[in-house]
Amino acid sequence: MRKKMFQVVLCLLAWIITRTLTIDQFYFQVHGQISYEDLNVFVRWAHDVVQTHQAPVEDAWQYPPGAIYVFLLPLAFPWPVFPSFIGMLLATDLLITLALLSLGWRNNKFAGSWVWVLVLPALGKLPLLRFDTIPTAFAVISLTLPELRWKNEIFGVIMGLGTAVKAWPAVVFLAASEKRDAKIIIFTSVLTFLLIAAGTQYWCSGSLSFLQNQIGRGLEIEAVAATPWYVLQAVSGYHVTWAAGHGSLEIVGIWPARVAEFLHVTMLVLGCACAIWWFLWTRRSAAAKPEIKSAIGRDAAFTAILLYVVVSPVLSPQYLIWLIGLGAVAASSPHSVVRRPVWAVVVAALLSQALLPVWGDLVSDGPTGAYFLAERNLVLLFGGLDAAIALFKVLKMPALLKETIALPQAAPGLPFA
Repeated sequence: MRKKMFQVVLCLLAWIITRTLTIDQFYFQVHGQISYEDLNVFVRWAHDVVQTHQAPVEDAWQYPPGAIYVFLLPLAFPWPVFPSFIGMLLATDLLITLALLSLGWRNNKFAGSWVWVLVLPALGKLPLLRFDTIPTAFAVISLTLPELRWKNEIFGVIMGLGTAVKAWPAVVFLAASEKRDAKIIIFTSVLTFLLIAAGTQYWCSGSLSFLQNQIGRGLEIEAVAATPWYVLQAVSGYHVTWAAGHGSLEIVGIWPARVAEFLHVTMLVLGCACAIWWFLWTRRSAAAKPEIKSAIGRDAAFTAILLYVVVSPVLSPQYLIWLIGLGAVAASSPHSVVRRPVWAVVVAALLSQALLPVWGDLVSDGPTGAYFLAERNLVLLFGGLDAAIALFKVLKMPALLKETIALPQAAPGLPFA
């Protein structure tokens, strides 16, 4: 008990110190006017929505209807809007930390809490200049819920809220290891999403336009699939042709366009593969202990989002916030099979921070930024493949194979015996 309490206190102290340093960097180490970057766009969108009752009419609007409420919330505080936005993100960060500490307390393993507390600051001010901590919180909290009477209903509602804000938290469904639980989770999450979507569309027209904007996206310059172009740039000085589009910078050309189209299809295939894996897992995991089921489910959610980031035609540095959060959840279990991929995410976060000062090389043909980008993307690719192989091996474990051929009982000493 004392050791657990010491870990909790030490982790919270580390959170206070690291976040204080981040705020200090943000407010006091910037000379001249503070640049709020994407927060300027979010605040402008919020004011436009209040005045027009219409979602932003621009291709940079890439968010589900629930995101509108996230952008509007800081306007309700009695403080200036930018400090309110940053305070909201810090409070969400703390909520994630507490959720991970709760899971670590139950599992007697606090590695995940330390991953979140120490690795997130490696992204510098980025978590305070984007809103990706919010959907990450929905995903983390749903995966760290203790055993409650209405756990599946609560899980579904939180998952639906997260999906309405940023779409990707839908992957936490993979943590449902029982089909009867899955039915409840699907029903409550879909109902939650539809209520938010319908309510938002009623008073804010065009809130579903994000679907069309997402479909039209090209190959973003930081995507994993963009790596070959930047390897050429780093090695031979090859000029990567780019243009602004959909709120980011995209590589221009016939082949980049074809690659982007291929990746859109690949993302659909990945979704089907995740569904198939989940179906096999729910059929074969009946003999597994509850704590192992929970660990594998969390590993699956982390793996799905890691693979999504790898095959997506778009990769922004804030996506690392998602991966750090889900990786922290996976690392909080002693039964996790994706520890090495979690470390790959940690390395990728450090390389992303190293890339930021030389990011201009990606648009000015410089070699240093291209090297860092290639290294970061290769690490993510390795982590994604490693995690996918680990989950595939889970389906091949001896106890599961014995169950599949209907032997009466798994042999003693096997993982799921």
